[in-house]
Amino acid sequence: MTAYNVIRGLTVKYLGSDPSNPENGEVWYNTDSNTLKVKNVLVASGDGAWASGGGLPAVNNGGAGAGTQTAALGFGSRTGPQSSATYEYDGSSWTSGGSLNNPQGNNNGAGTQTAGLSFGGGPSGSATNKTEEYDGSSWTNVNNMGFTRTLAAGAGTQTSALCATGYSNGTKAQDYDGTNWTTISDVGTSRYNVGAAAGTNTAFVMFGGVSGSAATEEWNGSAWSNGGNMNTGRGMYNGGTGTQTSALAIAGDGPGNPDTNKVEEYNGSSWTNVASLATGRRSLFAGSSSTTAGIAMGGRVGGSDQSITEEWTVPQTLGVGTISAS
Repeated sequence: MTAYNVIRGLTVKYLGSDPSNPENGEVWYNTDSNTLKVKNVLVASGDGAWASGGGLPAVNNGGAGAGTQTAALGFGSRTGPQSSATYEYDGSSWTSGGSLNNPQGNNNGAGTQTAGLSFGGGPSGSATNKTEEYDGSSWTNVNNMGFTRTLAAGAGTQTSALCATGYSNGTKAQDYDGTNWTTISDVGTSRYNVGAAAGTNTAFVMFGGVSGSAATEEWNGSAWSNGGNMNTGRGMYNGGTGTQTSALAIAGDGPGNPDTNKVEEYNGSSWTNVASLATGRRSLFAGSSSTTAGIAMGGRVGGSDQSITEEWTVPQTLGVGTISAS
């Protein structure tokens, strides 16, 4: 049998600390932190900032988002009345995509621009259990959730999503495997008007909402636990993006803090204030699973719906990164 180091190069070095000047592509195992490291990956190298992006074709509030900063998806709206419109973003401008089969507002979104998921929401004054999948051009009705809900927390991918809380099932949670929804343990804090969550159905985080305005809860695939509280409570309609260990809470509103522009970043245990949006708003929808390149679009300022798009970017440079099992 041919040795791995003969056909693929040298064996990985075990080092007590990171080398001072590793070569690009060099891999080593840090025995102090028990992590596999590599040089020549993009890592954050400065503070993030918001900048204006291309405006939506129409004003929108209470819709859902998915995708990335350069391939985003926005769908649904509670702008008068509920909408079936879908919009696709290429990093500079929006174009119309295939319409939802069921007009929705205050729905949740997950996935990518070519593999999106819409769930929950509903026409004005009601909630639905409808679920639809997007293939990049058209939406298809798939299996419904077990509970009707609107104003819920949801995130994930088209084949690994989670929906929790909402009106009028404020403690209920279900996960989606790409075919079926399955009921999981109830959340610890009943809430609705959340709209903000990040992660997948095995590593999920939600934050804010009525009755839990600063509270954070995490799901690890088997149980819920409390995370660190946000610095600014967001009782209604905040946006969320990222992962369980690297999430953004974007804008929203709450008692004494209407239409805030405040943004916070979560590291898996605590929240830190970062650069604010240019325009404070609520009921916006957000996209991207990354906290280095996010997007926030639409929303409501006072009684006026918006078409604003803002892009979040953290400078990056080539550096040392950790290689994970996933």
